[in-house]
Amino acid sequence: MNTDLSDLQQFTALDPAAEREPSQAEWNRSRQAVERMMNGEEPAQRARVLTSRRFAVGLVAAAAVAVTGVVGVPALFPSTAERAVADWMPTPGSLTGAAVLPQAKACAGGGVGGLNAGAVTPDQVVLADQRGVTTQLIVKQGAALAECLVVDTDRPLASMAMDESRPATAAKPITIETYSSRGEGDDEYSSVVGRIDPAVTGVDVILGDGTVIRTTAKATWWGAWWPGPAAGQVDAFTVRVHTAKGTTDYKPSQLTPGD
Repeated sequence: MNTDLSDLQQFTALDPAAEREPSQAEWNRSRQAVERMMNGEEPAQRARVLTSRRFAVGLVAAAAVAVTGVVGVPALFPSTAERAVADWMPTPGSLTGAAVLPQAKACAGGGVGGLNAGAVTPDQVVLADQRGVTTQLIVKQGAALAECLVVDTDRPLASMAMDESRPATAAKPITIETYSSRGEGDDEYSSVVGRIDPAVTGVDVILGDGTVIRTTAKATWWGAWWPGPAAGQVDAFTVRVHTAKGTTDYKPSQLTPGD
């Protein structure tokens, strides 16, 4: 076998992650993924969506180059979804449109919901919820409206067209437009988006294990995302709504359109 690695070293210039060193958690996730694939345990990807709308999930593709005498193996770098999940946190940072303008343009870049990336301005960011390296956004341009998850500033993970035809009311101060889960194993995540009435002062998502996730609520919209499959299962989490009159818990099925 040829042991001269000079030819291989030339390929380092093509490595998009050459300047980045993964965290220990990311290395651990990658090693576990490789071990599952080597043992034939890696399951096929599945998606669950419990409403009529579906996410357009952004996929990251890796290219492998075969060289004489070298065996190709999966790269030990996390996928976009794994990176998002690894850096997730239960308490978000609620940001202004100017602070997330690159993410808003990345959201609009796919044209989902009729958005135009070249015309995005800070005031069109209706909601921005940042957890670690990932930002959940709702962007509105005139009648065009979309929700996205963007990793870093330019890597769309998921996007979906939205509409404003079902606002919350004083009688029903919170709604859910959509909730779903995506991915498998280490990269599985859930998300929820809905409407709120001005009377609502806060919304929390309570998982089955008692984990409390503070959501972001702004301009009649609210949303959150988190690791795991809960939003792909029927009533596997609780929506806790705070108003000046007190706190009320709802099952997701009580808040979806038609209920």
